[in-house]
Amino acid sequence: TIASPIMVTDAVVDELRENFGWLHGRTPDQAETDLLIQGWIADEVVFREGLAQQMHLTDAKVRALIVDKVRLLWSGMPSEPDERELLGYYLENIGRYYSEPRVSFEQVFFHAPLEDSAAVLSALRSGAKIPGDGFWLGDRLENYSQSILRNNLGMTFYKTLAALPQQEWHGPLESMRGQHFVRVLGSQPPAPLPYEAVRVRVGRDWVESQRAAGIAEQTLAIMARHDIVLDLGE
Repeated sequence: TIASPIMVTDAVVDELRENFGWLHGRTPDQAETDLLIQGWIADEVVFREGLAQQMHLTDAKVRALIVDKVRLLWSGMPSEPDERELLGYYLENIGRYYSEPRVSFEQVFFHAPLEDSAAVLSALRSGAKIPGDGFWLGDRLENYSQSILRNNLGMTFYKTLAALPQQEWHGPLESMRGQHFVRVLGSQPPAPLPYEAVRVRVGRDWVESQRAAGIAEQTLAIMARHDIVLDLGE
């Protein structure tokens, strides 16, 4: 089979020159234009060789790029929603717009394990003041969110902390930074965030939901034109 010719048209050259202008802030001269054309021809030759080798069928990364590109073309940009649509989307998906749980606690922190941690805990429970090594976030943390505590101290530490009885010293709790004796002062469970506080986020989510719906619709329509066989064996 004879391959179709590689056509260098005015439209191709104009696009190459325009891209050069965006990158360099000026119009390319003739020598630079000739180099752009030669580069485009070289890329086209390599691209066609990739198609001939069916890389779009055998290379997972190439396949993923094509899938993403087609979905991007299908998704388009939905028309601007009115306030009623956004508010309705917010109410229908209210579970996505909750605040994080928060915990307030005081702590006595030590970088290294103690020889007698039970004695320290007993002293704290009796009202003694133990200086500790000092923690970089402070010895009293007010209304710290789950994500901040998880990122700085680890999920295991956060889960243990959140389950502790309040107003009593406990420990030591191990974190990625050391040992903590803690007294939980209070907690705030997740609560719905006001619409006004998350309106921008709701708008972004609404746009993405419309794009996803458009992609799904196009996919189902094209899927109907194909025979799909599940040859999975036993």
